[in-house]
Amino acid sequence: MPIEANMPVDTNEPETSPGPDLKEKLVLRELDDNIAWMRTLFQNFLTWYTFFITANLFVLSWIFTDKVQREGQLPLVVLFFVLNVCGVVTITLLRTYVTNAERRNIELVRRLNELAKFSEEYAMRPTFPLKLARTGFVFMAVGLIVIAALWVVVAFWHKRVLAL
Repeated sequence: MPIEANMPVDTNEPETSPGPDLKEKLVLRELDDNIAWMRTLFQNFLTWYTFFITANLFVLSWIFTDKVQREGQLPLVVLFFVLNVCGVVTITLLRTYVTNAERRNIELVRRLNELAKFSEEYAMRPTFPLKLARTGFVFMAVGLIVIAALWVVVAFWHKRVLAL
């Protein structure tokens, strides 16, 4: 259709560069996604960790009561020792991910403050307790290392320890 001189021009065409509203929406969307992933990871991880510690302690107490024949203990000991080592590696990887994700979140919050032109007084601030989470991960890893050491005791010194 040819353009006539008196036809209105459509001013709703997209700009060649995204406007501040689009930039703000994109940054906010990434921030929301990051927070949702971190929340989901924490919930699932804490559920797994609680179950895993409970299973470790249950099976350890079962072995210490001599309900399992000595010959049948070794595969169980090896399995739980390896699972505990894998748990420590998982905690280390999750700690790294959470640290990097929160650093990105801090950058996104800074960018949103710039886009909104907030003064320092009214600026958004990140609320995730990164130091607390990182410390918690260390304690969780130490807990799994202690339990892995108990599995070594079960494997090699169980009878001797009980005899003392």
